[in-house]
Amino acid sequence: MIHATRRAAVLLLVLVSVAAGCSRGGAKDPTEKGMLSRANNWGRYGVTHSFTTGVKKVQKGTWKCTANVDKKSKTVTTNCTGKSTDGKNIGFHSVSTFDELRKGKTRQLPGKIAISVNGVTKDTPSCVGPACPAKKTG
Repeated sequence: MIHATRRAAVLLLVLVSVAAGCSRGGAKDPTEKGMLSRANNWGRYGVTHSFTTGVKKVQKGTWKCTANVDKKSKTVTTNCTGKSTDGKNIGFHSVSTFDELRKGKTRQLPGKIAISVNGVTKDTPSCVGPACPAKKTG
């Protein structure tokens, strides 16, 4: 009986340790790689899911993004460009604070965002991605 209790205690300790290690504590600063992923996925999502852009699809192979993490000002800037399937030039620009990114989910890109088509700003949502609150999604 003692061995079963010890095994259960050890298993419980392991589970608690794993859960603590996997939690989204938000203590880490955003990385360039992580922000490129968000820009590639949720920036494109914002462009194609915003009614005001008029873009239904991004031409395959044209969507390119850059990300810059500024630890001094605690901001991340992403810039993406691409072409719509009907040949329009698309621009996506976002500036997010570390706090906005920590509070948000990974399936969103919050911040000051501007989406342009052929050089004209078409939308300025405060968040893009499927995890954004409905009224803030671009």
